[in-house]
Amino acid sequence: MKEHNYVTVPGKESTCTETGLTVGMSCSVCNKVKLEQYETPALGHDIVEDPEVPATCTEPGKAAVQHCSRCNYTAGGEEIAATGHSYSYVGGSSASCTAGGYSAYRCANCGDTYSESSDALGHQWEAIEGNPYNGFACSRCGEETKCVHNWVKQPDIGASCEYGPCEFYICSNCSETKTNPLSGDPLGHNWVLYEDGGELHCTRCSATKNLTGSECEHECAEPIKQEAICNDSGYLIYTCTLCGFKYSMVTEPPTQNHSWVADSKTEPEGGGQGEQGADGIVIEKCSVCGTIRTTTIHVYKDGVCVNCGSKEMTDEYVTEPPVG
Repeated sequence: MKEHNYVTVPGKESTCTETGLTVGMSCSVCNKVKLEQYETPALGHDIVEDPEVPATCTEPGKAAVQHCSRCNYTAGGEEIAATGHSYSYVGGSSASCTAGGYSAYRCANCGDTYSESSDALGHQWEAIEGNPYNGFACSRCGEETKCVHNWVKQPDIGASCEYGPCEFYICSNCSETKTNPLSGDPLGHNWVLYEDGGELHCTRCSATKNLTGSECEHECAEPIKQEAICNDSGYLIYTCTLCGFKYSMVTEPPTQNHSWVADSKTEPEGGGQGEQGADGIVIEKCSVCGTIRTTTIHVYKDGVCVNCGSKEMTDEYVTEPPVG
């Protein structure tokens, strides 16, 4: 009789979800089993858990993640929505007539803060004793003022030695004045020496300055002569060749003889019939020195201009550019 030829029948290892088989033996000729194979149970998952990542006010979180150490099984890990800030009021100040207010808030979760501001309320003026020109008081804060101004535009003021040109206003209620700067630079001082070795005087304002005693020992070139005209004296103009400083020496008085030529005229509108309109303006120019003279034409009724509201103080405003 021929002997069996037994061979190994391979087994299969169990996995997390599938059963396995043990190793067996059988005859390769007749299949007689020498070592029977047995089924081994599935192992089941070996779970490891990653902890939850909490959500913050601004960033989403992540639920705990379960995964198997033997296979690619995972569960969980769902996104957790950001919680959003939870702000509450922590302090501030109320707006007043002259200052704005603010409110501050802080998040109870993360400590983030923000603030909101509000504009100043402005005064709430009420006339004292019913006379609008006798004074006003604010019903909110009690501040008092002599007048709630009604500003009336006047001809502009030209540049001076130290200040640029500006708008000029007069209050029609109390005659107080105010200015608003316009574009333009100050003219600077125009120094004139009236006596050799003495003080320099500015022809545009009351400023004075010593010629000697400066850091530069001035050395001046041949002077340039300027003839006298109208309001301008005759000068010898000296310029220092070392530092560029300029000053003048008066040689003759001004001629005091403007030659006015009409440039333009605008008649008042509306006010003549008792209705508010626009003031008239007459503009004249000196044909010799270029000085401009502006005259405002008011229409007065009971001492007050019916157009601009200015009181009858003077009806002429003359603007003459300084010498230089």
